[in-house]
Amino acid sequence: MPKPTKFTKKKKDAYLALVRKGMRRGKAADAVGVERHTVTYHRGLDADFAAACEQAELDACELVEDVLFQRTMAGNMTAIQVWLYNRNPDRWKDKRAINGQDPVEALIARLPQPIRDALGQVLGGGLSGTGPPRPSGQPDGEVPG
Repeated sequence: MPKPTKFTKKKKDAYLALVRKGMRRGKAADAVGVERHTVTYHRGLDADFAAACEQAELDACELVEDVLFQRTMAGNMTAIQVWLYNRNPDRWKDKRAINGQDPVEALIARLPQPIRDALGQVLGGGLSGTGPPRPSGQPDGEVPG
């Protein structure tokens, strides 16, 4: 006869309700009095419970999506960007650039040359904006002439 489980149907339902409200898996397991690995074990044993867990997490995500959509409709620019970037990434991308340059490359270009050289060496020469080494003592931005 199988060993009785602490993770009863009542506890599983309580766990799912907490996850559905947005509680993280480990915290929800603690709240119903079981270890997280117990929940994982039962997900592996019971396909219906595993599917219910996935659905509960999707339900929690929908709560956040609803708030995001409300903020979007209220004119929150950050919310609008997040919504568009994720809902239609082929059409909406973050294309911000500084003087036509990628923001990361612009930051790298503003670093003193010795730091750019060191970063280029650490990254195996794969650092954009490092350019050829300049003679020591030559200030940033000056071109030998």
